[in-house]
Amino acid sequence: MTSLTFEPWLHWDNRAETPNHDRPGVYVLARFDETPCTEVDPTAAEIIYIGETCSQTLADRWYQFGRSAFQQKSGHSGGWTFAATYCDNRVMPPPAWLYVAALPVALDEPHASAFIRYAERRLIWEFVQRHGIMTPCNSK
Repeated sequence: MTSLTFEPWLHWDNRAETPNHDRPGVYVLARFDETPCTEVDPTAAEIIYIGETCSQTLADRWYQFGRSAFQQKSGHSGGWTFAATYCDNRVMPPPAWLYVAALPVALDEPHASAFIRYAERRLIWEFVQRHGIMTPCNSK
């Protein structure tokens, strides 16, 4: 299968430094208690969410995740799951351990949406195959 090469890990607070975050794509969120190496294994045990966006930019989708996860506002089901799992459904700042890595996609339609959806589902499948469980914040 095709290799899925992600941009290096960035702390959640630095996510705007992700190259091409103004494109759609696939992203992974992870819990690292220490700064991770820059190389991304998108099915590592530390992964807590695998997400995608086809019709919005990665930056826009991350904004929606943050609204739901940390401000208890609508916009992102994975953010609501994160809030319930890690924030006790309270308004709070992002945890210091949250990191993000992205796979921005620069294809024209219909190729972009098809590839993005394929890549997200493939990574979820590979995570389940590797660990025997879903990521903590993916429910479907």
